[in-house]
Amino acid sequence: VHSKGLGYGPPILFIHGLLSASDQWLIYGRDHDLASILADKGYDVWLGDLRGNVYSRMHVTLSPEDPQFWDFSFHEHGYYDIPAMVDYIRLNTGHKKIFYVGYSLGGTTFLVMGSARPEYNKKIRASAILAPYIYTPPHLTKVMEIAFRVMASVMRQWRTLRVFEVFPRSNTSLAINQMFCQPKSKFMPLCR
Repeated sequence: VHSKGLGYGPPILFIHGLLSASDQWLIYGRDHDLASILADKGYDVWLGDLRGNVYSRMHVTLSPEDPQFWDFSFHEHGYYDIPAMVDYIRLNTGHKKIFYVGYSLGGTTFLVMGSARPEYNKKIRASAILAPYIYTPPHLTKVMEIAFRVMASVMRQWRTLRVFEVFPRSNTSLAINQMFCQPKSKFMPLCR
C-alpha cells in the first residue's frame, strides 16, 4: 500500500479489481481520476495492491514461480490483506477510521472483511464498493456451472504446464493501455 495524498486529510484506501493493480485508479489522468481528484481536495489517498498482482509479489519464503505462492483467493484478501492495510494506514496516519473505495474484487474483499472480521467495521468511516461480485442470478447458474467446469479443466492444464499467473502484465500491454485510454481518445469507452 502506498500513499498519494498530501498526508494531512482523512485517509482513503482504494483497492483495485481482478487482474488489475493500484494504478487502475490513475489511468485517466490527474483531472479525471477519482484518486487524484480526492488527493487534490486534501484527502490522504492510499492505493492498495492485493497479493499476486504486479506490485504485490514479495513473500517471505515463496516466489511467484512456486505454486504455493498462488494458493489464495478473495477470502485471504478480505480476511488478511485488507485488514493489514487498514491497520497500516491507521498506524501511519493516526486516524482511528478510514474511508474505503473498492472496485469489483476490491469491493468483494471489503465485504469479506466486514463479515469475517466484524471488528474492522468500526475502523471504516464509510465505504463505496463498486460492482462487487457477490451473487450469481439463478438464470446464470447453469452457464456459470459450465464456465467453472471449463475453467477448472483449463487450470489443471495450466498447473501441469506450471503456468500460475493469468494475463501477466507486460510493457506492451501497458503501452497499449496508455495509448488508447487517454481522456480524449475515441477508444476511452472501451477502457472503462
